[in-house]
Amino acid sequence: AIFHEIKKISIKLQEAGAKGLFICSNTLHKIASDLQTHLNIPIIDVRTATGEILKEGRKTNPLLLGTKFTMEGTFYHEELAKYEINVIVPDTPDRENINRIIYQELSAGTVGENSKRYLYNLIEKIRRENEIDSVILGCTELPLLLKQEEIELPLFDTMEIHIKKAVD
Repeated sequence: AIFHEIKKISIKLQEAGAKGLFICSNTLHKIASDLQTHLNIPIIDVRTATGEILKEGRKTNPLLLGTKFTMEGTFYHEELAKYEINVIVPDTPDRENINRIIYQELSAGTVGENSKRYLYNLIEKIRRENEIDSVILGCTELPLLLKQEEIELPLFDTMEIHIKKAVD
């Protein structure tokens, strides 16, 4: 049902003269490929923009943090694989916890110190276990907790990457 609503709105925007479509959610990019088949204007895809930046920076083994749907779905992994990027995600209990932090804390305006510490510790644990070379902040709320100056690994803020791509 939500796909049909987004499709109707997107077609109306196209008919009104829009030159491109910008989906302001990593998770909603799950429908981007299907939606593109109904449009004559390009969708500015966060996954493509992120893949280009990672490839440019020679990052091939990033940790993807985001909603449960973004981390568990194949839509992000498959798109980044086109850039020879192997996406790593946390284990199931950690994905559940990250999802809880996003929806119950960050989306409600709470930036908790315990959640921040948990995420930094999780990144470090996964870095030791999987040799990740970077972290993709694949949710618009995660930059509220994770800051580049507080971590050694490069952080890729998909919101910032996506906005720059749209402006270009």
